[in-house]
Amino acid sequence: MTVTSEGAATELKAPSIYDAIGGRPSVKAAVDGLYLRLFADPDSASYIGNVYFGRTPLRAPVHDSLLLEIPDRKWDRTFETVCMEMQRPVIEQPLPASWNRPGEYVAIGVAAKAGNDWQAMEEIVVPGYDATWTPEPMESEDEDDWNDLQRVIA
Repeated sequence: MTVTSEGAATELKAPSIYDAIGGRPSVKAAVDGLYLRLFADPDSASYIGNVYFGRTPLRAPVHDSLLLEIPDRKWDRTFETVCMEMQRPVIEQPLPASWNRPGEYVAIGVAAKAGNDWQAMEEIVVPGYDATWTPEPMESEDEDDWNDLQRVIA
């Protein structure tokens, strides 16, 4: 509690987590970086912008979620890549020491659901963030099959 110069008592509120990590500018920087790595930069090791038969699998960004349509044959790498990127520590958001959490930057865990349609969606286990993990390149035999599938449907 704080007493003002007029003698009125006021209650001090601790900053929200949103404010503590920098508010809108920090969150925007984190989200923009995620979208760039996943969908806009073909040179990124995490690029998945073409996994849906040569097109983006992103169907809708929904607040802090991604709705993706991923072919079965691309599921494993795409799912691991998205989970890794969404849990990546955000350098634009230094972790306040007062939080007593490991690491230097804010990292947020994620939850995921998968299914062949909305009714079949079920929670699935999300791999944890591992700083040493990198996406595996496509095997040459899979790349040949993938290239055979590349066609334009008129």
